[in-house]
Amino acid sequence: MSNTAARARGNSEAFKTPVESAPVFTPIFNLKPVGDNDGPRSILAKSRIVKVDGPVNQDMADRVIAELLFHEAASPGTPITMLVNSGGGAVTQGWAIIDMMNMISSPVHTCAIGRVASMGTTILLAGAKGHRSATPNASIMMHEASISNVEGQAGDVAISAEEMKHTRARMLAFYAMTTGTSSKTLSKKMVRDYFMYPAEALELGVIDKIAGYAECKSAFNEAAQKSNEAHLAVHKRRGPALG
Repeated sequence: MSNTAARARGNSEAFKTPVESAPVFTPIFNLKPVGDNDGPRSILAKSRIVKVDGPVNQDMADRVIAELLFHEAASPGTPITMLVNSGGGAVTQGWAIIDMMNMISSPVHTCAIGRVASMGTTILLAGAKGHRSATPNASIMMHEASISNVEGQAGDVAISAEEMKHTRARMLAFYAMTTGTSSKTLSKKMVRDYFMYPAEALELGVIDKIAGYAECKSAFNEAAQKSNEAHLAVHKRRGPALG
């Protein structure tokens, strides 16, 4: 069977994969705006949803880290949903996001939507074990860390190449640790761009579940109720507003 046919079959199987009873990600469908000025961003914030979209760079990392800290301060220990739709970018900024995900007490549930690749995949993998998911039509790609635009003296180029070797080794170790797949197997797949549909990503341990559509309705309702109760509890602890 050709790779194309195998992936097509994998995609069709993804729609048949049952979703666990636990919520795949925090819903926004049952949460209504509180005020007339509420828009998509405020609804996402109230639902504890953080979007990792576009290139991973300094600006994006600063925004994501700030949002993680905001949600941690608002309700420590309450799950945060991270929707990942990024083709990757700066490795150092990606690690900055991952470090913050691990530093806060709130577990971060990651979900791949659209196209997730390179450092975007690494961020997806950093989600709380058992709570890393992908929507049925998500595309996930992993590959070795690469180096580009290296200029300067021969010694500087050699230093950059050595640093890239360390980055590649660290990345491979992280993938092996978070997926449960051996470094040897991953190394062979990551020599070149390796694209996966959710069914294959599930098999490799890149994700823990595939988000369905109708199957998620009851989970969405349950999570919405818990989210509302958590917000009410926070407001009660803070007491009445002044003024």
